Amino acid sequence: MTVTATKTVLDVVTEAMRTVNLVSVNATPPANMADSARITLNRMMKALQASEGLDWAVTRLSLVPVTGPAQTLLPPRPLRVRSMRFRRGGIDLTMQEMSGEEYDLLPQKSTTGIPTTYYYDRQREAAVLYVWPTLAAVTTETFEITCERELEDIASISDTIDAPSEWWDAIVLNLAERLAFDYQKQIPGLQQRAAMALNDAIAGQNYGSVFIGSHR
Repeated sequence: MTVTATKTVLDVVTEAMRTVNLVSVNATPPANMADSARITLNRMMKALQASEGLDWAVTRLSLVPVTGPAQTLLPPRPLRVRSMRFRRGGIDLTMQEMSGEEYDLLPQKSTTGIPTTYYYDRQREAAVLYVWPTLAAVTTETFEITCERELEDIASISDTIDAPSEWWDAIVLNLAERLAFDYQKQIPGLQQRAAMALNDAIAGQNYGSVFIGSHR
């Protein structure tokens, strides 16, 4: 027996459509219906990433600084920065997060010194990380960043869904709940099952909370 953490978009869409009786148990959904459900699933996953606490999307970046306040991030648009450290000589110094308003109120943004604070400015398709004070020169220093990456776009029905196996039930049932609304299907208990599965997935995480807002 093996353990796999992969499920295709077609797998998820098919299970969701069977849950709301859009296809029979052993049938595969028609291509046009499957693709429509893929679009709904992509929209749902993008809504999910707007909430805090997606443990499976956490990644760690080591960024070589530049002199000046603005730092370029790769990947270009993390969802949020959870924590940031300034590393020099193998020693990490924890940095404090600022709000945009706090950064704007700094009278001299080009002050040099050891960076102690940061402001993460996330825009529609890109983002800029501002640090203060700024480094006068760079040798071997790095910024060590813990952040949440964007979830992968669902571009094809054959894509592997960007979620771990413990979230499959929540994703299938919440997609089914959306499809039931779209196709005006009355499935007793589905909304409650979807909410319970989501709560179970949340409870299994190590950080924060998430909420998939109502699509109605």
